[in-house]
Amino acid sequence: MGALAPRQLERAVETQARLRGGRSGPEPFVLLVDDDVEVGALVRDVLEGAGYRVGVAQNEEEVLAAVLASDGVSPQLLVLDLGLPGNGGIELLATLRSNPSTQDMLVVVLTGHPEMESKIHARGLEISRFLVKPVPVRQLVEVVDQVVREAEPAKQAVRT
Repeated sequence: MGALAPRQLERAVETQARLRGGRSGPEPFVLLVDDDVEVGALVRDVLEGAGYRVGVAQNEEEVLAAVLASDGVSPQLLVLDLGLPGNGGIELLATLRSNPSTQDMLVVVLTGHPEMESKIHARGLEISRFLVKPVPVRQLVEVVDQVVREAEPAKQAVRT
C-alpha cells in the first residue's frame, strides 16, 4: 500500500474524527449508526448536549472499523438504526454478537420499524433497549443515560 495523497489523508482524518466523536475525554463514547445524515447530525447534537462523546457511522463497514479499532478506543454504547444499506442493522447486530470482542457491547436500537423488535428476539440477539422513531429527545437521553448507568457497576466489577 502506497502513501496517501494529501486529500486522501485529509478525508481519512475527517472520517476517523466522525467515527470517534472528534474529541477524547472522560465522557462516555457513544457510536450512532444511521445512514441518514440529517438524523445522524440531530441525534449526535442531542447526545453531545447531554454530555456524551458521539461518533457517527453510516454503514456496516464504518461500524466495524470503529468497534474493532486496534488502538482500543471502542464505543461504550451503540445507538443502532436497523434500516442500513447492504445487509441491514439486524445482520450487523448478528455480526457484533458473534464476535467475542463485541458480543457484550451495549446496543440501543433506534428505528422507524417497530415490527423489527420481534425479529431481533426471534434470532436471539440481545439488545439493551428498543426505541421507535420518532422518539422524544428527553426519552432518548433518558434511555441512553440509564443503559450507560446500568453498565457502570459491571465495568467496576471487571476492573477490581
